[in-house]
Amino acid sequence: MESSRVGRRIAHAVVAGVALAVVLAAAAAAGAYTFGEPEVRAAGPEVTVYDWTTQRCDSDDIPDQPSRAFRNSAGQVVFINAHHTTRRWAGSSLAAIAHSCSILMGSGKNSDPSKYDNREWLATTWTTDGSKVHGLIHAEYQGWQYGPGYCIRPGELFEDKRKCWYNALTLTTSTDGGSRFSHATPPTHYVAGPPYQYEPGIGPIGFFQPSNIVRGRDGWHYLVTHTEGHGVQPTGSCLLRSSRLDDPASWRAWDGFGFNRRFRDPYLYEYEPAEGVCTPISPSRVGTRSESLTWSTYLKQWVLVGSADGASGPGFYYYTSDDLINWSAGRLLMQAELPWTHECQDGPEQVRDPSLLDDESQSRNFDTIGQRPYLFFTRFNVQFNTSGGCFTNLDRDLIRIPLEFSNQEPGGPSAALTASSPAPDTGEPVRFDASRSADADGSIVRYEWDLDGDGAYERETGGSPVAEKAYAEPGPVTVTVRVFDDAGKHTDETVFLVVGREDRRPAQPAPGAGAPGGLSAPAPTARAAPSARMAAARRARGTSARGALVRVKVPSAGTLHVRPVARRRVLRQARRPVAAAGLVSLRVRPSRAGRRVIARRGRLRVRMLVAFTPVGGATQTAKVSVTLRHQP
Repeated sequence: MESSRVGRRIAHAVVAGVALAVVLAAAAAAGAYTFGEPEVRAAGPEVTVYDWTTQRCDSDDIPDQPSRAFRNSAGQVVFINAHHTTRRWAGSSLAAIAHSCSILMGSGKNSDPSKYDNREWLATTWTTDGSKVHGLIHAEYQGWQYGPGYCIRPGELFEDKRKCWYNALTLTTSTDGGSRFSHATPPTHYVAGPPYQYEPGIGPIGFFQPSNIVRGRDGWHYLVTHTEGHGVQPTGSCLLRSSRLDDPASWRAWDGFGFNRRFRDPYLYEYEPAEGVCTPISPSRVGTRSESLTWSTYLKQWVLVGSADGASGPGFYYYTSDDLINWSAGRLLMQAELPWTHECQDGPEQVRDPSLLDDESQSRNFDTIGQRPYLFFTRFNVQFNTSGGCFTNLDRDLIRIPLEFSNQEPGGPSAALTASSPAPDTGEPVRFDASRSADADGSIVRYEWDLDGDGAYERETGGSPVAEKAYAEPGPVTVTVRVFDDAGKHTDETVFLVVGREDRRPAQPAPGAGAPGGLSAPAPTARAAPSARMAAARRARGTSARGALVRVKVPSAGTLHVRPVARRRVLRQARRPVAAAGLVSLRVRPSRAGRRVIARRGRLRVRMLVAFTPVGGATQTAKVSVTLRHQP
């Protein structure tokens, strides 16, 4: 799978194992990576995880997707970086993964586009118990391979071949902890795709490169996927969700108001194309980024990472969100030349396919990151010829760099934190010391502590930089200190513990506990609730004829629901999807029984429960008193 942004200066693609190269004239020059400091920095040297020259099993054994990982039932990390033949990686940790020639999944190479079984990349996975693993496939139909006719004319450039590129997402499953993946008989494994059948010349079209699957506090599973527009479907990044990962028909897409768009195979069903399109999220900011999606327990936000030629130059950028719908502008993660921005004088490297994964994640599926994750990415090794030109071929490596995030504001304090023991026994007191924190233009006045890793700062020690806690239960814990200066600015710092020195695998609830569709919930420390909360007016007044407006200020996109606490038969419930933060009004109307009460008594007073569920977040509630008076 190649990016849709094939370069203007260097165009490259791997098509059925054949390297296509465009030679460009210029001189070579060495380059170095620049990081988005002070918000993010490299915390150590880069490591070559996979060297194609020395480690390949065959010529097309290449890293060709953003990296994914999960822990199997034995506690082993299964690592995936797929080509259309997906090979096995495994190890005791992300830092210890090893590549093997064992094949997890191949490709059907079916020439029928209606089967979605041509070239297949294992793009993302999710497992509840480490044994049964559901995955989504980036399924390419490479129409230029078949013909004769359009897109396979001799000497045709790859840009023209892309016009016969048709893409969809399909479901695959492993029942042996990720040793082997297979899918149902095509096309019953169809998950999502364009509302149009394949036609030569209209591509690239469809859904590409889905992100990590993540689980929100609302119990749903989410992913972001890049879509190339055609007809009524705009280009961008679309948000999909499902409550049953074993059901390929369960995924629904955001349509600007809610998750109302279902995907139906255009070869099996007749429907209006507008019924099967998704609405891109924050298109002016996110564009088509979908490479990596995680919840940051440090930033307390969702983090989306992708390749872009952004304001700070080409490279990897990260975007943050409270609700998976509305995203910040991109901030530089790492500056480097991309395949579509590189010129020969830029040096011997191009990069692509960034992914953030954290060895300290308490999620079996690595859908959370902390302050210090790894950045995995693919490096293309540019070749130079004797005439001074350059080109790319299959020579590419997988690189890992440790990063460190900081939320220090300009002029804010610097935070530092140490623990007396990184691996204490249960019941052993651990002393946490933030005394090396400092403020260059003032003084530190307060320390707040999240000692159990749940995202809430449950202890304040005033001006004392020390806290202590003994842990009764074994397992991993991320401790955070929040340091405030005399100007009210704050900075966070974290330290990671493994209590009891036991296996670092996260504890998993019993299957079916606390989630729809028989899916288990993540460890309770996996996500913190957003700090922003809804605020509802305490009272609402109206009439029997018009009802009353309940006004609520919501912090993000989500669903707002108002219902009576008691006497439920006298007022109708009201529900409304919300696309962004702001003031929302819901009209609450009396039922027929309620109108009879108002006519008899002259008024009706009812306590209403206001519930707001952010996309991917936990439900927030408040109570409102609604009074309706008789209106003839």
